[in-house]
Amino acid sequence: MQQTREQVAQYAQDLGYESLPLATQTSFALAKGKDTPQTPRGYAGRAGLYEVMDITEEIQNLIVKRATATEIQRTAIHAKE
Repeated sequence: MQQTREQVAQYAQDLGYESLPLATQTSFALAKGKDTPQTPRGYAGRAGLYEVMDITEEIQNLIVKRATATEIQRTAIHAKE
């Protein structure tokens, strides 16, 4: 994770976001649901299923380079070995 605001700005730009969390933050909203006729109340009442993994510098570089999920997964598995 980014440690300084300058690093945040660069990584956010690389990934196409306005902002990203600092490593010291405890929470961050990356996306928020919007009320539409098809999805009243946005994401309210929906359950999310998330996969969490440690982001090494090698994996972070793959993410910034927009590597495929398969490439990132392969790297993460090999890092555990």
